[in-house]
Amino acid sequence: MSKSKSPRSRGKWKVSQNRPVADREGVAKGLDEMAERAEMQELVRRYGGLSTE
Repeated sequence: MSKSKSPRSRGKWKVSQNRPVADREGVAKGLDEMAERAEMQELVRRYGGLSTE
């Protein structure tokens, strides 16, 4: 009996962590102004090394 494996897929996602601090702050501020984007704004702040307050 042989087992078959599903192929694994990997992805990469960016949350502006490779951008200058001013850019990351601008992205977070822009997302903060959009209530439905609160989760994404939190990711930008967390992984961008910005304050989460």
